Amino acid sequence: MIPIQTRTKTSASVVYSLVDGLFHMEAVCITNSTYVYQVNLVLNEIKQVESEVHQNLSYRKTIVQRLKTRQFKRINIVFGTLGQQSSLKTLNELQKFCADKKIAVQIQALQEIFPNKLLNGELTVQISCPRLTFDWGVHFGEVLNLYEFYQLFETDDIEDYQLKNYCGDGNHEEYLDIARM
Repeated sequence: MIPIQTRTKTSASVVYSLVDGLFHMEAVCITNSTYVYQVNLVLNEIKQVESEVHQNLSYRKTIVQRLKTRQFKRINIVFGTLGQQSSLKTLNELQKFCADKKIAVQIQALQEIFPNKLLNGELTVQISCPRLTFDWGVHFGEVLNLYEFYQLFETDDIEDYQLKNYCGDGNHEEYLDIARM
């Protein structure tokens, strides 16, 4: 796949996806509203790909804007254990951030995330894969990913939707910098 930065829009007018499946190609669509074509080497064809990315993006932004008006006293943090997607560093930083904001947390470790498994809380934030909440659309309700949660404390609207996963070292200082303002 053509490397595309997630922080800035690409100046390319066309993106060709040379990966199997739609997952990574859709991630490119989320951060770059260009024409995306999928190259299928098995069928020897190139086709323009259309997805529900823009509809889901609009829905996610609406959820964040609606939740910005609420004050949260307690949140549920879902720590994903499947494939080591979550990181302890990210969890610890999120707990500290919540403590600074006087928000109590309850932590729930899950391999698979389903609505009926989620603990009751004022808000659920999953720190596994940022794409999960994006792909769920309306099906899981107001479950936020890490980026969306930090956006609740930002005064501006979401402009560039970020889909970064911080397993491993959990480095997401740019999210924290935004939320600390």
